[in-house]
Amino acid sequence: MTLQQITAADIAGWDSLQDIADSFEKRGLKPRPKLGEDHELVLQLADDEFVVLVNAGPGESATDFKPDNRSRHTNLVATNDFKEFTFLTRMRSWEGQQHGRIKHQKISFTKGQFTRDSGEKNTVLKKLNSIEYGSSAAIYDTLYDTQQVVKEFYEEFEDLRTDLVQEVSGIPDDRGDAKQRYVQVILDRMIFLYFIQEKRLLDRNPNYLHEQPGEVVDDGEDRYENFYRPLFFDYLAEPKQNPDFGSLPYLNGGLFAKNPIEEEFPNAKLGESAEETNELFNDILDFLSDWNWNVDERLDIVDPKNLSPEILGHIFEQTVNQKEMGAYYTPEEITGYMSRRTIHPYLLNQLNDAPKANYDEIDDVFGFSGSEASGGEPAVADGGTMTQQVPTENVETNHVETLYHDILKEAHVLDPAVGSGAFLLAAQDVLVDIYIQCIEFFQQLEQEDKGWELEARTRDELEEINRGQGSASLYAKRTVILNNLYGVDIDEGAVEICKLRLWLSMVADIEDEPNEVEPLPNIDFNIRQGDSLIGFNETEVVVDNQKLLITEMLKSDLKEYREAIRKYRTSDVNVSQARSSIDELHDDLEERLNGWYTSTLGIDIKEDVSNAAELERIVADSDDSITLKLKFENEISESLDSSLNEIGFRTWKTSANLELDNTDILAGKHEDVFSLVTISDLSNIFVEREIQKSDITELDPFHWVMEFPEAYLGDDPGFDMILENPPYIRVEKITQPKKKIYKNQFKTAYGRCDIYVPFIQRTTELLHSQGRYSCITSNQFMSAQYGEKIREFLTDETGVSELVDFTNYSPFEGITAYSAILVGGRNPTEEISCTSLRSEDAVAEFMSHDVSNREGSPIIQFDIPVSFLDTEQWLILPDDERRIVNTLSDRSSQVLGDVANVGSPLKTGKDELLKAVIENQENDIYSIKNDRLSADVESKYWKKLIGAAEAGDWTVEDPQSVVFFPYKKEGDSYELIPEDVIKDSKSYQILKPYKNELLDYRRDSGETFRERGEVWYSLARYGSPQLFEENKTAVGGVIDGPAFSLDTHGYVVASGAGNARGISPHDLDEYYLLGYLNSRAVYGYLKSIASPKSGGYISVENNVLERVPVITADIREVVKSEFRQLLADYEDDYEGLLDKIQTGQIVSLIGVDVTPDEAFAGVVREISRYLCDNHRSLSDEEQSILEEINHYAVYELVGFTDEDISIIEANI
Repeated sequence: MTLQQITAADIAGWDSLQDIADSFEKRGLKPRPKLGEDHELVLQLADDEFVVLVNAGPGESATDFKPDNRSRHTNLVATNDFKEFTFLTRMRSWEGQQHGRIKHQKISFTKGQFTRDSGEKNTVLKKLNSIEYGSSAAIYDTLYDTQQVVKEFYEEFEDLRTDLVQEVSGIPDDRGDAKQRYVQVILDRMIFLYFIQEKRLLDRNPNYLHEQPGEVVDDGEDRYENFYRPLFFDYLAEPKQNPDFGSLPYLNGGLFAKNPIEEEFPNAKLGESAEETNELFNDILDFLSDWNWNVDERLDIVDPKNLSPEILGHIFEQTVNQKEMGAYYTPEEITGYMSRRTIHPYLLNQLNDAPKANYDEIDDVFGFSGSEASGGEPAVADGGTMTQQVPTENVETNHVETLYHDILKEAHVLDPAVGSGAFLLAAQDVLVDIYIQCIEFFQQLEQEDKGWELEARTRDELEEINRGQGSASLYAKRTVILNNLYGVDIDEGAVEICKLRLWLSMVADIEDEPNEVEPLPNIDFNIRQGDSLIGFNETEVVVDNQKLLITEMLKSDLKEYREAIRKYRTSDVNVSQARSSIDELHDDLEERLNGWYTSTLGIDIKEDVSNAAELERIVADSDDSITLKLKFENEISESLDSSLNEIGFRTWKTSANLELDNTDILAGKHEDVFSLVTISDLSNIFVEREIQKSDITELDPFHWVMEFPEAYLGDDPGFDMILENPPYIRVEKITQPKKKIYKNQFKTAYGRCDIYVPFIQRTTELLHSQGRYSCITSNQFMSAQYGEKIREFLTDETGVSELVDFTNYSPFEGITAYSAILVGGRNPTEEISCTSLRSEDAVAEFMSHDVSNREGSPIIQFDIPVSFLDTEQWLILPDDERRIVNTLSDRSSQVLGDVANVGSPLKTGKDELLKAVIENQENDIYSIKNDRLSADVESKYWKKLIGAAEAGDWTVEDPQSVVFFPYKKEGDSYELIPEDVIKDSKSYQILKPYKNELLDYRRDSGETFRERGEVWYSLARYGSPQLFEENKTAVGGVIDGPAFSLDTHGYVVASGAGNARGISPHDLDEYYLLGYLNSRAVYGYLKSIASPKSGGYISVENNVLERVPVITADIREVVKSEFRQLLADYEDDYEGLLDKIQTGQIVSLIGVDVTPDEAFAGVVREISRYLCDNHRSLSDEEQSILEEINHYAVYELVGFTDEDISIIEANI
């Protein structure tokens, strides 16, 4: 049937369940009247999914009808008078998981919204019309979508935050992001208080924050100084009470302790005067009061103005995510999947070491396999359970106790790039499900008078839970946050927000009585700030291959530090005093570790210097001698050269170096230098010296052995599980000395890699021997040159057990990212379980928690032996596709890199200045324009540039872009045109104002032109003449099909966005090579080995092109001549020629004694030549048929079967 839209008039007319059913029949849902109770009507949504329409009785509410049937996840409840309607959906579990808490989602709307003009009615209609038969995903993905709430709150929140930053007093403007961090902590506290106000924990007053300041502070007085400051630091952070402030909970925790910014700037506050301060806090309250605050985590209410801790978490993700820091929000479907695929197997592996334990799933531990759960789902408020339980006799009690005490409570889960805590929140969700399942199983045994079966430690645990001032859920969350979760981030703001999100996750379970609230957990030492890649991650400190004698003493100190942290975490009083003591221990340990760490590096760093005093300071601070390096603008004169040599300089044409130590400073050499030369003489002056401890201190080092001693002081040091989405930043964009340290410390930091590469190595190193990790990262490492070392590391030194490849379909909303999920551990594996997602439908199905390998699924699943993955490239392909790739490779003994020069040799370093569009051309003058320039220039200094637009249809079109090229050909190379020759040219004159900008360009090495002493107008890279001037094949850097073309004019190919690659064959016929490369056979191969891009494109980097196998068949003149005649004979019937070739008549058509390979090679060559010469005069249909002949000929040359061809063409 044709689907129809549900209209506002339909809903306005809902007066019975049948009316509602009639509307949903328009969306294809099928009434099943025999399945429901008297007050119900059942609609079939999918083959195994139903929606139950319910008419509530008088006095009944929608939440009285939460669905608990596994095939009836959703109820649509109408009030008794049919004026209000509520969807209630039992939240889906991952892959049928049965253990854990049962949660629901809710969205309500009224009939009144559809009888008047209302913007909300259109939103509701859009949600309802997303539902259709066979699409149960719409219930979860669209009906309960919270994007509108997140977007609206975030935009208003950002506006408020930006405004408040401008009003901060007491913090200097030049202190970086200090003001932003101060505002963030104030807003964090206010938001948290708004949630607990909703729980009536602030003097039992739901309007406390609006009303109580006026009760405490007289009009005109400063409300921050007299109310909020004491509220935060005296009555919430300490166990004190003041009758004027009412009955308040003691919350403890870092949230209401003074932030480091507040410690450094004790006079910091919002506003200069009391009046301004009061107005700004009123602005905050006005903003917060405009939203509804939902604290029931078991009922996720979707409403245009509704905020839950979970929704607020998504909003905070956006406040932390910073593209320039490589930080991106990971969707909760991904964090949930990765958490389960990491935590469940780890726990099972540990449990299965116990006697008679052999479980495949966590559900099996709790007896769900083959058993139906007992009980329904009473509400928590009624004293009911949060989980389903099976009969206790179906469960091995001692295994549950082992899981709970020995494994679960001892597990350490880390995110080393924690951001705002998405992975830790997901891990918490997984762990709390298991904690509560265990706890409620123990409680069920006691209820059945079987408590005697429990160990003493379990009975003690239950007594502690019962003594506590909260539910089992609160106890579980508190235990998980304190015992199990750890995070590190270089961004201090992210660290604070992560802690806030963990605290917010507890709000729903906090008791409603202020005096019975347990303090928030002290997690300052669980979530830490620092650089995860800099610092020790082993307890054995080794310097110069020698174990330091102080290692054992270090372990003793670490044990003392660990004990101090444990006391701090569990302390209810004197938190500030405990924290002060810990900070002293921490600072002492860090000072020593920084010194030892520095001595392990042995790297030199550069430091700019501009006068004698700076030079003296640098030498005085250095443990060893330093090297002063001078780079001159012009050649050093003879007299200056002589004077520099007298001081001790070694000199060259335009540079000079001098070794200096403290003795030289005492002798005044530093002053002699600056008396001989002036800064204006130099293009650069700097000191090269060994890295010092003071340098390391400024780089936010993070010594894992010290910061998390509980994970490192056992017999098998390291973390149990690690979850992460490492940052995406190219290493060359990282400033010295961090780049040098990364390269020095991580063997996988190879070439121009992304920082996620050393992060993956660090992740595996942080695990103990049986640990397990999961990370989502770029899939580019699987084929990129820079990924060679990490590919080798992952297969040879650690293990990958699972891999999910998103190919060129991003799981990140609004972000183009090419991602893969890696799951593994410390130990090498023999086989990898692979999932390949090659369409948006596949990604959507994966994100919908359905990864079953069912028939018709767009998700492709297969296993690959690790031995199939080599360091050259990882091909994540099922057997049939791998066979095709191997067929082409086996058919040829050569690759493109053997028979041609492949490259994009020219790189300007400043494309926005040195590349331009030709607006007009007259004689030897180009009129050029780019975003920075508009001028007439000499054509001899600018070369025409092949872009992707010019490379793609057999022959290169006349380029309309140019690139600055100040070089002349000298034999087989180019030489820079001297400045005295070029300085009077128009090109030189228009670029000269940008001289300093060009000198500050940072090369791939991390050094600037100025630091290297390069001539300011030179290019970063310029290549060889044969890649410019000889005939070559060109291809765009990103393609979505065969797109090679022939350049016979000597145009330039250059690196950079939108440009092309050049392929200059050595001896191979250029037309044959062009036709061969422009085949579907070769494109299919490229698609298998190249990095994917969005929209079905692939990136054809030089190293990818070089690996294409090339079949170099003999091309005989007679074959060329005969086929040329055939093309003329069939000029009006190319389709007939194609038919004869496809039916095996090519040899007879040629008419001479040739082999099939010789015949098809000639066909490829001549079709290519013909298309180059005639494609402008051919119709699209004629060109398409001729290209089909070319595709077929190459298929035959390779030896592909019909089955192979079908697979190739299905995948491209």
